[in-house]
Amino acid sequence: MNFVYTFAEKYPSYASCKSTLTESSADDNTGEVLVESSYEIVDFDDVADIHMKVHSYKGAFPSVDAFYIDNSGIPYFIEFKNGKNIKNDDINHKACSSILMACDINMVPSFSYVKQRGIHIIVYNKLKQPNIENYKINAWLRNLSKRECRLQQAKNLDWLFAESFSYNQDEFDTKFIKQVLMSELVTHST
Repeated sequence: MNFVYTFAEKYPSYASCKSTLTESSADDNTGEVLVESSYEIVDFDDVADIHMKVHSYKGAFPSVDAFYIDNSGIPYFIEFKNGKNIKNDDINHKACSSILMACDINMVPSFSYVKQRGIHIIVYNKLKQPNIENYKINAWLRNLSKRECRLQQAKNLDWLFAESFSYNQDEFDTKFIKQVLMSELVTHST
């Protein structure tokens, strides 16, 4: 069964938080879309807004843009960055608070579970990050780290997640939409 559908059933207070990747990847200021996809995910910004109201928290609760759990129980925390300026503190703060919120709502069993199985993905605009696109990671280092991180911000999340990735929008389409989301649809239809 589709994660977003079961999410709405399991967490009725947050049922309105489903979204498409297109909607979640749209820049709040410009409306510019980073990923064109009708696949549904959980809009974690909406989850944060509701969570703040339910618990009467004051101030802002920063969060990743999207959340998804695959059929094997792996939680994906996805942040879309469409601008030129990607800040370490912003990425780290959103990741930490999103894990805390996911634990508090019981979307994930524990922080340790996220550390052992969780995946964090930063999706950046390759046209606005040409230096990242031209950067070639040493093959030895890539094999050693067993992940694809061009952004230093993703490398700094080792202590929070089992794996961290930074993808441009095309790589995200290939490595998340096609390999994770589409493969789950095939599994469900057979």
